[in-house]
Formats: sequence, structure tokens, C-alpha cells
Amino acid sequence: MRTGIWISPGSAPRDVVDAIVAAERAGIDDVWVSGEGPLPEPFSVLAAAALRTERVRLGVGVTNPYERLPIVTAWMAHTINDLCGGRFVVGLGPGSASTLESLAVAPTRPLHDCRDALHTIRRVGGVPVYVEARGEHLSRWASREGDGAFVLDVPMPAIGELMGWVRSVRPVDVNLFVPVAFTEPQLEEIRARQGRALLDQSVAVRESLGVTDEALRSEPLSDTVLGACALWGAPPSIASRLRWMAARHKPTTIGFALPAADLEGSVGRAAEILHDVQSAV
Repeated sequence: MRTGIWISPGSAPRDVVDAIVAAERAGIDDVWVSGEGPLPEPFSVLAAAALRTERVRLGVGVTNPYERLPIVTAWMAHTINDLCGGRFVVGLGPGSASTLESLAVAPTRPLHDCRDALHTIRRVGGVPVYVEARGEHLSRWASREGDGAFVLDVPMPAIGELMGWVRSVRPVDVNLFVPVAFTEPQLEEIRARQGRALLDQSVAVRESLGVTDEALRSEPLSDTVLGACALWGAPPSIASRLRWMAARHKPTTIGFALPAADLEGSVGRAAEILHDVQSAV
């Protein structure tokens, strides 16, 4: 089982590149940089990281067909893949609600648009494309056509069913990333992020957690709801829960989604826990 981290938007570009270098030195296998939302622009950051790393797999996770034309994504992916010697992966999804609202985009055919984008990126860019597994249709499509699946911001009680959809056609690689907080400021950051992320989940998932769209847009998540979406607390407790998830779901890569606050410190803490989990599974 591989280990990985996902870096959320908001950190300074140099800090993200330094964090990727630190992750490689700490033995982490995969590093993904958020492909949506505020700066830094991910492809530029990953191009810089490509020249400072030798082993770690680099991914943009995830981009969508609306912020960038798929042909532009394909050109950028091809360039970075060349810079890093074939270590680049594109994560592709339909776009988050908050991102698309800020762009005044209301997609009517997200699966169709993602399918066209995948074919363009794969044909022109020549890189693997991992599909963001979210609902049933996207997840089954990931199993049918993707080179892998990227699972992020899915509440933990919903992961089992989603994994079944992802593996329903072909046993593709699955990257599973769980949001984590090591400090109080990080906890509040992921509380805000998970509130927005739940708007991208199905009505059934939100109802199972007892939250409404109105509450998600106006109120912070309770600890109970956040506890179904993220990990925090003492490192042994975090490791224990992640070991259970790794054994239960058997992803190809298990990892953490790191908040922007104290990114450098988080990489070292994450690496220690992930190595513990990796050795136990």
C-alpha cells in the first residue's frame, strides 16, 4: 500500500513546493495539490516541484473541465510529465459547487464533459487520469474508463458503498485521502472546508449526517458531523482509525488531506503516522 498527502489551497507557492520536497524526503509516495479554488495555481507549483524531486509521484487533484480547457490541461500535464520523468497524474472531476458558483458556471452535463476531458487529456497529454469518485455515476464511470479513482472529502460512513461502485467494473487503483488536523487552527480550517465539501455530496449522504443545505451555508459543522468527515486528536488515535480504514477499504494509496495552516509541520506528522499504518496493513 502506498502513502500520500493532498495539499489544500491557500498556502504560498514556495511553501507548497518545499512541502512536496519534504514529503519525498520523509518517504511519502504520492503528493497531490488541489486543482481548484484559490491560489496557488497547481500546475505551476507542480512544475517547480518536478525539478526538485526524483521519486515522488505528483498529481493535480482535482481539476475540472470548466476552469481550464481540457486541451490546455493536456498540454500542461504533458509538459510536467516530461519535467518529472513520467511521474505526473491528472485527477479529474466535475468541479466543486463553490468553485463553479464563483465562475458563474452551472454545468448541465458534468459526466459528459468529464468524459470528453478525460479522452483529450489521455490522447494529447499521455498521462494517467484518475477520476474523482463522488456519487454513483462518477464512481462507476471511474471504474469503467479511468486509470484510477481519487477519493477525497467523502464522509467516512459513505466510503464503503462508494468503493463498491469504484470497483464495480474493473479493479482500478484507488487513492483514499482523509482530512486531518493536528492543531486547533487546522481543526477550524477543515471544519470550514468540510462544510463546503458536503454541498457536493448527495442529498442522501447529507441527510444521513443530519445536515441541510441551509445549515451548511450558514453554520459551522458540529464536532459530531465533522467527526464523520475528518480525523483529529492524538497521533495514536488518528493512526488507529486510519489503520482500520486501510484494512477495511484496501485502497492502493492511503493518505491525509492536509490543511494549509502549518503545512511544513504537518508533513512530518503525517509521514510518521502513514508509515505506521503502512507497516501494519
